[in-house]
Amino acid sequence: LVMLGDPRKLTPEQQAFYKKWNSYLKLMEAKYRYSQYFQLYDIFDRPTDNNWDGCYRINTEKQGGLMFFYRNNSSDERRTFKIPCLQPRSRYKIYSFGTGQTIGSFTGKTLMEKGITVTIPSLYTAQVLTIEKE
Repeated sequence: LVMLGDPRKLTPEQQAFYKKWNSYLKLMEAKYRYSQYFQLYDIFDRPTDNNWDGCYRINTEKQGGLMFFYRNNSSDERRTFKIPCLQPRSRYKIYSFGTGQTIGSFTGKTLMEKGITVTIPSLYTAQVLTIEKE
């Protein structure tokens, strides 16, 4: 999440939003050190204004981290993404901190071979999902 501008001009709602996300990202960083990892593995097509973009920041040793998906001006509301660098026999919980909803529990093999479907209804919008080994 990026905030541009003068933070003193934020509304109380905006301040609460950024505080909530900042606290969560710090928690995930302490738990998984996700910022030190970056996986693309040619899973994402070349990003353009009419395409999606994203990346995975999964700690391959601790098997947890964050996944970022960005829908630009694409006409597709949903895309399916395979998730590399997992352990095939392990189970993983995927959830959205933003909505508080669990997406599901999957085997590493399923996520690597079939992937998950990500839905982003609005243009130029992002979704952050957390993945954790169960």
